[in-house]
Amino acid sequence: MVTPGMGVDFWGGRVSQNTVEVIRLGFGFCDEKVIFEAANDALIADVERLKEQYSLLVTWIGQFKPGETLYDIGAGSGAGAILAAKSHGVRVLAFEADAQKFALLNRNICLNQLQAQVVAYCLTVSAQSGLGRLSGEPLNQQGTVYQCLDTLVDGGIRPPPQHIKITVGENYQDAIAGMTRLLASSSLQSVFIRFDVSMKSSQDLIAMFNSHGFYCYDRIRKYYMGARIEARHAEGPSSDGEPVRALPECHIFARDTNRFEIEGKILKPLRPISSEIHKRACEHVIETIRSAQVVQSPYCYCKIDNLFPDDFYQQLMKYKPTILQMTPIPDGGTASSHYQNRFSLELEDKPMGKLGEEQRQFIEEFTSWILGEEVLLALLNLYKPFIQQQNIKNVVASTRGLFTKDLQGYSIAPHTDTMIRLITGVLYLPNDRDHPHLGTSVYEPKKQGFECDGTRHHVFENFDLLNTACYKPNSALFFLRSMNSFHGVEPITEDYERDCMIYVLKKTEIDTYH
Repeated sequence: MVTPGMGVDFWGGRVSQNTVEVIRLGFGFCDEKVIFEAANDALIADVERLKEQYSLLVTWIGQFKPGETLYDIGAGSGAGAILAAKSHGVRVLAFEADAQKFALLNRNICLNQLQAQVVAYCLTVSAQSGLGRLSGEPLNQQGTVYQCLDTLVDGGIRPPPQHIKITVGENYQDAIAGMTRLLASSSLQSVFIRFDVSMKSSQDLIAMFNSHGFYCYDRIRKYYMGARIEARHAEGPSSDGEPVRALPECHIFARDTNRFEIEGKILKPLRPISSEIHKRACEHVIETIRSAQVVQSPYCYCKIDNLFPDDFYQQLMKYKPTILQMTPIPDGGTASSHYQNRFSLELEDKPMGKLGEEQRQFIEEFTSWILGEEVLLALLNLYKPFIQQQNIKNVVASTRGLFTKDLQGYSIAPHTDTMIRLITGVLYLPNDRDHPHLGTSVYEPKKQGFECDGTRHHVFENFDLLNTACYKPNSALFFLRSMNSFHGVEPITEDYERDCMIYVLKKTEIDTYH
C-alpha cells in the first residue's frame, strides 16, 4: 500500500513523503513488513508490481533457501533484493549503476535493517572493465565503472551466487558476456533475466544457457508471448514503418538435477538401483500409483495406503533423519509464521547434514529412485487427462523432495501452491496410528468461485474443511496443483513430531494448446 507521511529520520535527514509497505503475508512466504522509500510515482509503481497476481519475480524468490546468495544486477531501488533478504535470510550483492537509484537502494536497505545481509555496489556489470558513461537518457552524463563479473569473482568477491537476477534493459547481453565462467560453475542454480524473445539474438541467448545446463523452466508466459509476437507481426509494420516488437519479458533459467520428459527422450540418465530392497520398493510404489483412484472434486487428488512394501517402510523408519539432522526453516532469516516449528532436510544427489554413513547410503539410494524417472512418469500418467484439461499438451518436469518434521504449534493455512508446481505429494512417515487428524486437509472456499495463483496463504475462517488425509504409517496424498487446490494443516496442539516427506513435481517447460 502507498502511505503518504511526514517522513522519518534518516542519517540526520528525512526520507521522501512516499513510503510503500509490503504487508506481511502479502506474498505467502514473507512474514515480515518490507518497507520501501519511493521517491517518485515511478518507483511506487515499480514496487507495487511485486504484488501483481502473476509476478514471476516473486514466484522465483519464493523458491530460495536460507543461506543462499543472490547477485542482483540492475537492482534499482532494491525491491527484489530486499524481499529476498527479508523473507529468506538470503545474502544479496546488489549492483546498480545509476547514482540516484543507488542512493535510494542504500536507504531502503537501512530502512529494513538489512545492512548485514545486503551489500550494494555502484557499478555497471559488463563484458569488460574500465571507465565510461551510462547509456540511456542523453541528459544523464553520469560516469560509471564497468566491471566484468567473472573478474570480480576471480578477484575474491564472496560468496559466490546460487541465483542471479539481470534486469538492465538492452545491456543484458553485455552483462552476460562477462560471466561465462560463473555460468559454468556448478554452484549457480538459476538466472532471472528480462529480454525480448522476438529478437533473433534471443535464440542464441537461450542456446547459450542450454549449453551450460540451464533451461527455461516456466514457459507459460513465453508461449503466450510467442502468440502475441505472431499476432502483432501479422498486423504488419507500425505506423512509423518500424517492425512491430514485443515488450521485453522476464524468464527464469534453472539448472535442474532431475530433468525428464513426459513424451520424448530422457534428458538425464539415472543411476541404476543396486539394492534388491530398493528395486522392490520402486516397483511397488510405481504399481501403487498406477492403480490409484483420483478424486476430482473440489480438485484432483488421490489418497494412497501402503505406498511402500512393509519391510522397506521399516527401513525408512530406521533411517529417516532425526530433528538434530534437520534445519529449522526460520534459521538464516525470517520465514512465514505458517512454517514456524518446521524442520527439514533436502533430498539432493548427495544429502548434506549430520548423517551417519549407513544412513546416508540408504537415503541417497532412496533419493535416486523416488525422485527418478519412473515414479515421475507414473504420476504424470495418473494425472495426464486432468493435466490436459489445464490446456497443457506436453510437459518437461523435474522433481524435488525433502524430509520434514513439524512440532507443536505448527500449522499451514489454506493455499494452492505456486504456479511452477504441477503435482505435490505428502508422504506420511509416523511410527504410530495415534494421530490421524494431523494429515493434510482439503479445503473449499466459502466464497463461491474463489481462486488463487498460489502467491499467498489465506485464513482458516474463510474455508470449509472437506476432509483430511488420515495421518497414518506408510500412506500418502498426491494432488494436482490448480487455481483451487486449497490445502493445509490444522494447528498441531499436542507435543508430537509429525514426520513427512514432501514430493514436488515442478514444471520446467510446458507446451500449451492454442
